Amino acid sequence: MPSEFRKYWRATNNRMQGASAALNYVLIQNHLAAIIWAPDAGAGDMLAKIESAAHDFSGFMGAVTDPLFVAADRVTGWVWVPLGTRSAPRRDYIELREFLHDRHSELVVAVGGITSGPEGFRQSHARAQRARALAIAAGKNAPVAIAYDEPGVSTVAMLTEDPAATRTWVQSVLRGLAADNENAARLRETVQVYLANNLSNVAAAKVLDLHYNSVKYRVKRAAEERGEDFTRDRLSVELALLVCQWLGPAVLTPDQAKGGHVGGL
Repeated sequence: MPSEFRKYWRATNNRMQGASAALNYVLIQNHLAAIIWAPDAGAGDMLAKIESAAHDFSGFMGAVTDPLFVAADRVTGWVWVPLGTRSAPRRDYIELREFLHDRHSELVVAVGGITSGPEGFRQSHARAQRARALAIAAGKNAPVAIAYDEPGVSTVAMLTEDPAATRTWVQSVLRGLAADNENAARLRETVQVYLANNLSNVAAAKVLDLHYNSVKYRVKRAAEERGEDFTRDRLSVELALLVCQWLGPAVLTPDQAKGGHVGGL
């Protein structure tokens, strides 16, 4: 944390007015914190672009005044979007990804979700940090914007804290279905949709644009790869599939045909 910012960070509860004045940012309101960074380690000093992106992001999400921007290092910036009494951002995260892809495709944004007051000021930033940890662990699987309050993100973010244990758990739950190849990936996607649609082949087929018999066949093949069906420990399977969706090869069993190896998250 930048040293000149630390004292205000710690003072927000007891000296709110002074901290607000020093930061030029009102703490008693709703906040949307985000971390913006350049994933390319050789990008050099990106702060000017990051600060520009922070202002664009703030306006796009519905800021009522100028955002607070803090430079964390040469390739990372912290931003708080002042939302006043607004309880939801003006745009959703799908729209945000499209906006960032068009305007700032060389950057990645982790969003902490909307919180309120001085404690929320810290809390939203902490959540953005966790979302960022997941984005870094996901590597190429991560979208241009990742939000802590999107379904599954907060859960998978916690599991990145112990990469080896997460990898071992995923592989023990999915077994052969955790193979890092295209066939297993197709089966995992089918099972994930099948479970999300309450084990309905027909409903899953509509989502996947397949014939329901194709879904039925893939689910059967997936169960064979796993060594059992998906009814006994459905919650564990759904969570393991969600982790695979985000973290990909980092938690999958290397495909020997590709000469793969297990790496860190």
